[in-house]
Amino acid sequence: MPRKIEFDPDLALHCAMMVFWEKGFNGTSYDDLVSRTGVSRASLYKKFGDKKAVFLKVLDRYKQDIMVPMMQELSQKGASKQSLIEYFKHLKQIFESMDNSNNGCLLCNTNIEMASQDMEISAKITAMLEFNRSCFRNVLANAKLNKELDEHTNIEQMADYLTSCLMGLGVIAKSPLAQAIGIHTIEKIITELR
Repeated sequence: MPRKIEFDPDLALHCAMMVFWEKGFNGTSYDDLVSRTGVSRASLYKKFGDKKAVFLKVLDRYKQDIMVPMMQELSQKGASKQSLIEYFKHLKQIFESMDNSNNGCLLCNTNIEMASQDMEISAKITAMLEFNRSCFRNVLANAKLNKELDEHTNIEQMADYLTSCLMGLGVIAKSPLAQAIGIHTIEKIITELR
């Protein structure tokens, strides 16, 4: 009779996410995952699979636990321009509270490290980026419909611009200059939205 898995898979996946976030995919070994999760190699492999399989599950977890809650207001049917401004104000608060030990954005880190190396990971990254774009498109379309934006505003261009800004902020977040550059960039975005 097979042995029952005796660990909390959600906690193990969270611990795995933190390792990948700190070290990246290539910098993380299966031994790192075993060490951080406190789960035996055999049990971890039985539940999640190889390192890549664990990583793909981590990306799903990151989207569900980090991205969806952050973008939730923007994806709502009644999201307004003020919702978008509040989103960037919240992001500014995150940057204001940063210290030099920040790991940046897992999505951005993964995009830089792995997008050209693995098609399955690249597809996952693309879907996550498209999720952000669709949330921005939604709130911008609502704002245009409610005459909160100029009638000539190109929703697709603006959504791509905000997605690019968000990705740039995610990249700069690992830098020692993250606080200064990030805060100034976000203030500029908020000013442009008003």
